[in-house]
Amino acid sequence: EETLELLFGMAVARGEPLALMFIDLDRFKGINDGWGHEAGDTVLRAMAAQVRTALRRGDVLVRWGGEEFLVLLADSDVTGARLVIERLRALGLGERPDGTPLTASIGLAERLADRVGDWPELIELADRRMYMAKQGGRDRAILPGQLIGAIRFPDASKPSDFRGQELKPGIYTLRYGLQPDDGNHLGTSEIRDFLVGCPPKEDVDPKRVE
Repeated sequence: EETLELLFGMAVARGEPLALMFIDLDRFKGINDGWGHEAGDTVLRAMAAQVRTALRRGDVLVRWGGEEFLVLLADSDVTGARLVIERLRALGLGERPDGTPLTASIGLAERLADRVGDWPELIELADRRMYMAKQGGRDRAILPGQLIGAIRFPDASKPSDFRGQELKPGIYTLRYGLQPDDGNHLGTSEIRDFLVGCPPKEDVDPKRVE
């Protein structure tokens, strides 16, 4: 927390952006349950080493608890943070004990773009977006900004292109109050439905989604 407070204070004093990635490994409980905690720890260490290869000097990786990690990107706006996420996705996060790819759900918040007043609010916003990514199908990232599709995601010119479809793994960005081409205002619930492809069949407690 001291590091978070220090970096946030420096960003405010200098008028610089500060991006925070909230990373939660997908279905990590299954690793501990199926192969044991030692195997889980091995996966976590390998994943952390892989993440560090995608970061710049001065970026900070923090284990936040269990399978959750924070990445602090000093003097990095949303565009710069997106490049880091794309680089990380290209490198991969490593493998699960059965040899399948390890994936993660990522939420990103940025001090200036989100008009955040303190570091706890920055974490809370990134955490909330991470859970949206988790509920939206996992193995994806949600960033602030314009609602678009990116990596391995087809034509995102109009929100209506994807209604009722299952989203593929990729990076997605979110701005509340998006204006589609027809000029009608999209509410937050509609935007969320677009992100997840279609409404869930049953209510899901976001804190229970792995």
